Amino acid sequence: MGLTAISWVEEFFIRKPHLFLKILKALWSKGEEEVKYVAKVLKAHGVNEGSKILEVGCGNGRIAINLAKLGYEVVGLDISSELIKDACRKAESMKVKAKFLVGDARRIDKIFKPKEFDAVIFYWTSVIGYHGENADRQILLACRRVVRDHGKLFILKHASREVALAKHELMPNIKYYVDHGDFVVIEEHNFDILYSKVQAKWTFYVKKGKDLVFLDEISFTLRLYSIHELINLAVIGLPIWLSIST
Repeated sequence: MGLTAISWVEEFFIRKPHLFLKILKALWSKGEEEVKYVAKVLKAHGVNEGSKILEVGCGNGRIAINLAKLGYEVVGLDISSELIKDACRKAESMKVKAKFLVGDARRIDKIFKPKEFDAVIFYWTSVIGYHGENADRQILLACRRVVRDHGKLFILKHASREVALAKHELMPNIKYYVDHGDFVVIEEHNFDILYSKVQAKWTFYVKKGKDLVFLDEISFTLRLYSIHELINLAVIGLPIWLSIST
């Protein structure tokens, strides 16, 4: 493993985006169901149709596009130009009005105007935990600047220290076999209890008849926060403005 936070992000999303894009495309069939849950959470916190939402780490748009279908005004931001290109193609083919931009989450308040959005969404363990605690704090602070006075932050379907610790106690050094149809991914996860980091390796194989043919692999490290740590990061001396779901 041994990659730094910055280098693994570049490796996975800029140099080898085709690997993650394969997974995202496989997840698209579940997009509408996922967004029903997301919309329910949004509405519970007063973020209704017509609200302007920023999704950070939007990938190829399965959440953003499906939210736009429900009547939300959505902007998706991702560091990967390949994922954004695919999101734009999908939005165009579906005739959905959703805007997608290539950009680094650490520059959110340089990319968008102050108080531009009603809410910010991070979905499926996206961005938070990638760059280290100081960067995460700055990202959330930047998000606070681009939402309106009563704006909301939603961190949804996010990996947490609590869940990782429980899995580690039951099955340390977990390995999963994940079947995505025409390819499979072997996921290896090792959880560092002292530093609350998960070190992972995903190995991709393409199905060829009854055989699996090695395609590529990627390693990455995530800082996993407990619920109270995320709250402390997000509050930053301001009124609480988030909803967290793991």
